[in-house]
Amino acid sequence: MVMHDPEPRSTPSHPLKIRIHRDSISKGAPSPQPVVNGNATANGKPEPQEEEELPRTLVGQVPLGVAVSRIVQHAYAELGNMAETLPSQSDHDRKRHIFQYVLTTRKGFVKMYVATKWAENARAVQTCLDIMQYCNRAGEQLQLSSAHLSTISNALGSLRLRNADLLTALDVLTTGTYRRLPSITTELYTPQKPMSKEDVVKVMGDADGAIRLRLRTSELLPTEMNSYRVADGRVYFTVPNRFMASFTVLGGTVDDPWWCSDVEFLFDLKGERSTAVQYPRIPPKQMRSLIQQETNALLAHIHNQRVAQITEGNDLATINRNSDVVDAPLIRAFNFLQLLSLTYQLEILHAQANLMRSMGLVDVLTVELSPDRKSMKIWYWVTKNRRAGLPPGKPDLPLPPHGGVITFSIEVTSEDRRRELAKEREQQRKSRGGKSRPGLSSTGLLPSVPQPDLRRSKGGRSWAERVREDLERRSKLAAHASGRAGTDVNLGPANVSGAASGSGLGGDVGGVRPSDEVEHARFVVKWEPVADWLGISVPREIGDEDDLQVDASALSFSAIYHNAIRKHSDAITRALHAQVPDAELKPYGPSGNLAMVQSRIMVSISPRNGFVLVQDTADMASPGRVSRFTQAGEAVSRQPQALAEQVALLKFAIIADSVEQQVRFLGYPCTRNRGFPPRYQVLNQKFGHGARHFLFTPLAGFPSYDVVIVVADEGFRYALIETEMVGGYANWKDGTLLDVDAIRRHKASGAGAGVPQEVQAKPDFDIDGQTLRDVHAYCRARVSYALVEAQLRHLSLPYTIAHNPKSGSAVTNSSSRGYPLSRSIPALAVSAADLFRKGHSAGDKVKDVEDQVAIEVIGWWNPMSSCQVATSVRLKHAPPVSSTKTKSRGGVLRITPRLYYNTLTHVVTFLSESVEGCVSSFLAGWTSVRRLIVIAREVVKMHKTKHWKDVKLLSSDLQQVVFQYYQDYTLSIRWRPAPVQNELPANAQNDSGSYELSFSRLGQTNSWNPHSDLESHFTRRLQDDLAAGDIASFALLLRDSLPVLLEINRIVNHANISARLDVFYKGVGWYRVLIDSRYGLDFRLLSRRRLAILDAAQSLDRSILAPIPHIEGIVMRLVPECQLISLSKGALVSFDEDGARLQDVGVKFVERVIRVLSMGEAGLT
Repeated sequence: MVMHDPEPRSTPSHPLKIRIHRDSISKGAPSPQPVVNGNATANGKPEPQEEEELPRTLVGQVPLGVAVSRIVQHAYAELGNMAETLPSQSDHDRKRHIFQYVLTTRKGFVKMYVATKWAENARAVQTCLDIMQYCNRAGEQLQLSSAHLSTISNALGSLRLRNADLLTALDVLTTGTYRRLPSITTELYTPQKPMSKEDVVKVMGDADGAIRLRLRTSELLPTEMNSYRVADGRVYFTVPNRFMASFTVLGGTVDDPWWCSDVEFLFDLKGERSTAVQYPRIPPKQMRSLIQQETNALLAHIHNQRVAQITEGNDLATINRNSDVVDAPLIRAFNFLQLLSLTYQLEILHAQANLMRSMGLVDVLTVELSPDRKSMKIWYWVTKNRRAGLPPGKPDLPLPPHGGVITFSIEVTSEDRRRELAKEREQQRKSRGGKSRPGLSSTGLLPSVPQPDLRRSKGGRSWAERVREDLERRSKLAAHASGRAGTDVNLGPANVSGAASGSGLGGDVGGVRPSDEVEHARFVVKWEPVADWLGISVPREIGDEDDLQVDASALSFSAIYHNAIRKHSDAITRALHAQVPDAELKPYGPSGNLAMVQSRIMVSISPRNGFVLVQDTADMASPGRVSRFTQAGEAVSRQPQALAEQVALLKFAIIADSVEQQVRFLGYPCTRNRGFPPRYQVLNQKFGHGARHFLFTPLAGFPSYDVVIVVADEGFRYALIETEMVGGYANWKDGTLLDVDAIRRHKASGAGAGVPQEVQAKPDFDIDGQTLRDVHAYCRARVSYALVEAQLRHLSLPYTIAHNPKSGSAVTNSSSRGYPLSRSIPALAVSAADLFRKGHSAGDKVKDVEDQVAIEVIGWWNPMSSCQVATSVRLKHAPPVSSTKTKSRGGVLRITPRLYYNTLTHVVTFLSESVEGCVSSFLAGWTSVRRLIVIAREVVKMHKTKHWKDVKLLSSDLQQVVFQYYQDYTLSIRWRPAPVQNELPANAQNDSGSYELSFSRLGQTNSWNPHSDLESHFTRRLQDDLAAGDIASFALLLRDSLPVLLEINRIVNHANISARLDVFYKGVGWYRVLIDSRYGLDFRLLSRRRLAILDAAQSLDRSILAPIPHIEGIVMRLVPECQLISLSKGALVSFDEDGARLQDVGVKFVERVIRVLSMGEAGLT
């Protein structure tokens, strides 16, 4: 394979070099002879190249561009295949295919690179191949010449010379030329002198005059061709909506034939541009030649027959004059061209029909063209060829194989038939008493005669035109008859046999008739709809097919097809519309308000398949809504009598969609399916029949409850249902209808006194946002109170409904004041004796509170927040409450986010964040408040009864009590309820919990309190003391233990003690000091401010500590010094309230023990 290269690299053919040489020449500088493509030029012009004379051969060679294009296309195709197949393969296979592709492609490009390098020498190789081809051809020609010479030499031996041609020899001898050759041999090769412009104009004018004379005197013309134009030696006939053709004559006599020069079809396409390009008005050259040949053959048909009859004594003029048939070539041309034009238009309609069929109608539209190409049938809404899966599947109503037939046919009516019809109309005119017109009839008598769609602006030709045409025809026939008989022929009516008006070519005159009659061709469109499509018969009316005619000025199959489809669809929709008023759609409710007038349903017939389409006219329709309308259309297509039922279903579906959209717009989630098996049977039984749709809106904060909007025949209903989850599905549990009118009345009465009792009736299918919010708020309150009541019943606590509870909540009055419906929501009242009856100290629990405890649900009016329960207890006596928290309006003190206290009404309000468990939460909170109130009161009493001047209550806010028990030492007490345990009843958990103590000091930079290390021990002690009702003993314990703890702190922090000391608090009055982890001293607080210091090894438990040696000697040394009382293995010391006598006693005791441990007995001295 050798590649082409346009230029070898060795030749100096670079265009830049040429430009430099030319620039040098222009400047007058000497330069070498220009070289172009390796060839020397003379005087700037290249010499003829001998290579161009060589024969060109491409044997074994491929152009370089083709090779490069193919290898690039192959690489790109392989890459595309890999992109489609690699994602589904494993990682190993993908890597292998990629590697193989890269390797193969690289090899191909390397080979192409090498071939490109080789292509540099392709020019020389090509020249060699051409030379070889030239040599081969020359050798073959030499061989053929030698063979021919051999053949001739072999044949010469048998040849003989003919006799001498004396005549030819004498002519050549005497004249010097040969005179007996045919003249055509010289005429063909002798150029003629061209005509001058004046001669051309004269010839054209003579031709125009001959054509006009012939047309006006002897030539028979159809009526449609009476309007013509003669110019440039031709006559131009224009037949509207058919064709425009030009003719000329081949001679100046009447007997010379006509010749067709040009043809153009007169039609305009509407719509597709591609069809206009495929079927032009002016035929292409090849087709125009065929049309001209056929037309010219028809024009010369009679002429050629009579030319064949010419003899010496009977020339062509004699034959034409003696014949009783007048040749009418233009009539034959008219018949042919008009039929050809209509056939051409039918072909265009067929192409347009096939184009429409290919654009999605192939399964519902069938097109068939007759074999003679003169008629076409269209079957629309075909069902037998429909693909599987198209709606409707397996229709209940059997459908015919198609919806109708549209037939396009070319109808040709002869002149005889037109004359017969004209006679019939004339007879009818006479029978009605009208005047007949001899030889003529009015246009009103020919309405049934097939006429071409050629009409003037005022509906036909005038009388004068028709009379002139008839006289012209008769005069031409009479002239021929006179020439034939040699006498004049009268043109009166007696010589006219059955002339038809307006035809111009009816009957004969003087026994002379035309060779051809005019044939009037036109399109006839017939529409035949089937009688039982969708079970509906289409009534036929006069004029149904008037707008189905073919208009050549706007040729469009689509317009005719859609007009027929529209007529059929209109008839079906009228029949369907007659069903709707007879149905009981209930468009009006009891209040007389029209339902959902802003939404409309459009029922139509699909122009594609003829089935019923039900569409929504809304601007924004949900996808589910569209599918619902599609299903309705399929149902009506299967059963057309079910239209009324489907419209009723769609009406309520539209209402449900609108309500669902409004509910979602208001911010509420909405669904139509809760999965109750069987479907909605429970809802129909519970909420009454007539329900069409159910809209479920989950109740905010209560996942197992739903507000149901029931779309029924008479309007909206509202219901509240409760569900439960069983096996992952929602099951029906309970439900009830809501009296929305009562809710509206309560709201109106709560809004003001001036509102009338009767609320104005709202439209049946009208829903407003405020009503929906009121219903949701009411349901939230109702469900919340139901949950609270269930808790009270579970605890066996009786309750009553209180519309105006005496113990008003400090929270609900201010928060619900702005919502009118809050006045209609009652509260619950529970007896304090029943609520606090559990426990042995029930009397202590209820002696300071009022008889009733109010339970109110708040926050139900706000869907964005959860419902809360406020439980209010009114105290008979004001508790000792003092706090740094600010008071709000009305004296309400916000202790915590869940606890409020009204200082004016002495009402304590407990706020529960969750409705479930609110009663148990209140009991636990009340236990804490009650305990702290008791502690605060006891602290106040101790200041008076015990005469402890430094004991005073610092703060009390029902959640925490802070008091000063000695000088600047303080204690904070808080109650922590125990976690709720579901397996235990709530009453058993009310008193469970523990106190939380926090020790501190006042006015000190260091707030350390020695009691802080014993918080857990004092917590248990406080629990026991309060259980016994004795908090004064707890305070006394704190005051007595304080000096001891301070002394132990001095022991630990004393600088002279070098041993390792560790302090362990064994109890509230038992403290152990470990010395070097082997010995220990126990400091035990006794009653009446006494402290026992003992050896820790003497404890009752099995101690691992070693006894302190010489403990008796240590005690004996310290008894006189510290005023101790000697004990066995220890000492006893008494101290006063301020602990002055106890100061440094423990330090000295520990120092003495450490000396003895380190020095032995010598440490006693």
